[in-house]
Amino acid sequence: MQVCADERIPASAVLRLLGGLVDKSVLIRDEVDGVTRLRMLYTIRQYGLQLLAESGDERRIRGRHLDYMLQLAERCAGEWLGPNQVELAAVTRREHNNLRSALDFALGDPQRRIVGARLATALQFYWLDCGFIGEGRRWLDRVLELDDLPVHTRQNALWINSYAATALGELPTGRRLGEQAVAIARDTGDPLMMANALLAYGGSAFVGGELERGQEVYHQCVDHYAKAGVIDCQAILAHAALGMSAAFAGNHDRAVAAAEKAIELADAHGERWTRSYAHYAVAVATWKMGRTAEAARHAMTGIRIKDQFNDLLGLSLLVELMAWIAGSAGAMPQAAEVLGIASSLWRHTGGEVFLASDNWALPHRAASRRRERRWATSGTSRSTPGARRAPPPSMTPWCRRSGSRRTWPPPRGRADGVDQPGDRGRRAGRRRRVQQGDRRPAGDLHPDRRETPGQHPQEARLHLPGAARGLGRRPPRCAEPPAWEHAVSSQLTTFVGRDTELAEARRLLATARLLTLVGPAGVGKTRIAQRIARESAPDFADGVVVIELDALSDPDLLPAGRGGRARPA
Repeated sequence: MQVCADERIPASAVLRLLGGLVDKSVLIRDEVDGVTRLRMLYTIRQYGLQLLAESGDERRIRGRHLDYMLQLAERCAGEWLGPNQVELAAVTRREHNNLRSALDFALGDPQRRIVGARLATALQFYWLDCGFIGEGRRWLDRVLELDDLPVHTRQNALWINSYAATALGELPTGRRLGEQAVAIARDTGDPLMMANALLAYGGSAFVGGELERGQEVYHQCVDHYAKAGVIDCQAILAHAALGMSAAFAGNHDRAVAAAEKAIELADAHGERWTRSYAHYAVAVATWKMGRTAEAARHAMTGIRIKDQFNDLLGLSLLVELMAWIAGSAGAMPQAAEVLGIASSLWRHTGGEVFLASDNWALPHRAASRRRERRWATSGTSRSTPGARRAPPPSMTPWCRRSGSRRTWPPPRGRADGVDQPGDRGRRAGRRRRVQQGDRRPAGDLHPDRRETPGQHPQEARLHLPGAARGLGRRPPRCAEPPAWEHAVSSQLTTFVGRDTELAEARRLLATARLLTLVGPAGVGKTRIAQRIARESAPDFADGVVVIELDALSDPDLLPAGRGGRARPA
């Protein structure tokens, strides 16, 4: 109502007019997680935008839309410290495309740029906590290009962008932006601004391996939050970050004390996302003290929390830690299994820089050596029925994972040719989830990160808790990577939306041999077909391939086209 209603269209008429557009199929009604959403085809939307531009009202309408998105973002940011974080993340995720449209308009309009900057910084919780670090970094780069930003807005953009750059492995940029944020805070004398700046600046020192410097900066950060009298998610994260840096530095008692303080503050407000990092700090400290059972409990608690937020960077850290814990406990098959999952996650997040730091590199290399020794000692002849053989290192991520949707060989057979107990139930459950449209979107963590073939971020996110609980289960079976893995090409950009169409296509493919996608040129039929091919590939024993027939004009050439113009999907 706030966007659509004005002096010409009263609020009481908006719903009636929208209903008429739905009846005429101009608008399409979808229901996602019990929430009704309206959308339109791309070509209709472009036509509508053209008419809006010709009417002369485009800037006024887009301005109202921007104001509504700013109110939504600031409301969610204000309520983020509380028990409703998962629900707020879902609300923001549903408005993702609207937020993009509002940001693009505002940052390109000379008179609304400041509002756009406020919107980009208000979404800090969404960029950093919900798996969209790369996209947030791009918007904040545009904000920082503006010359007339208020000091408070610029300082916010600097420290948030510094945090994002460090999380993406851009340590020099993260340090530079953090230093600029600290300089502004020092000039203003604002303790809250200084605390936020030190939180980001300390992250670049911690990830870069300067553990003593990181502890010093984080300690100052905690003091400045106390001086400002503020308890928010950043203040709780400062305690957790102090605990993490102390744990890696070997100051175990200090680490546990700081992390327990963070857990206490989080519990008092019902906060969850930051609490997971506090559990990570305790898990690292207790693991280093040899208390592997306690460390595993804290790590698993953190994984279950991160699984709700699409925070793949946090999941990468926690799953990597689970591999270290499993190896230290002597559970070598499970350590190899979990380390393979962690390796896939690191590639998706762009966080390989963490593995370049001694904080993570030394335990990672030790776990990898244990894994290689395990495969070397357990390898047997492939000709032996039901036998395992040692896979080459590049095949380790293809180890079958307990509870994972991706298995090899395809679902009709195991590596030993015999279904194991529970296999059929897992496949039936998977089919039900697909038919019900259970397709949560993947996070856009790195602006230039290509999608790694064969392992989607959302699959790792949905199934990691079940896999990480696999300590004590039977060793994974391994096989060569599937043929379809090399027949489905990677996409250069993140696939966002189209959840309803994807679920419907998967449902139809389960019962029909021919599925045709129809729509105007440029609407995205090829991209959707490629996505369907990627997601459906494990269901077909012979794989998936694309055959281009657009260049054929003679039906007699169809057999040749089928044999000679195949290319990866």
